[in-house]
Amino acid sequence: MVIQPVLGFLHHSHYKKYTARGAVSYAHIWYGRILILLGIINGGLGLQLAGAPTAFTAVYIAITIVVAILYLLFQFVGLSRRRRAEKESFQSVDEPRELRPLQK
Repeated sequence: MVIQPVLGFLHHSHYKKYTARGAVSYAHIWYGRILILLGIINGGLGLQLAGAPTAFTAVYIAITIVVAILYLLFQFVGLSRRRRAEKESFQSVDEPRELRPLQK
């Protein structure tokens, strides 16, 4: 987990300089996603090791599923918006331009 803030700083520095994501950005994003997943698994295993009541474990699982569905929904909406914006920007470039006579 100590690596994540370093990757975040490097991502921020790269983005400020180039205004685009680089390899460090994707490493930061995917490493963060992996850490979140491992944290969720760790929470479930901790409940099992602690001998938590079944009801408590069921609530933990239910909340985890709801958060995962919301996360995936937001990712899908964001991806759809980015694709739509890219498509619109390409269409505006590809539109035929009005032909004007050359001025002498």
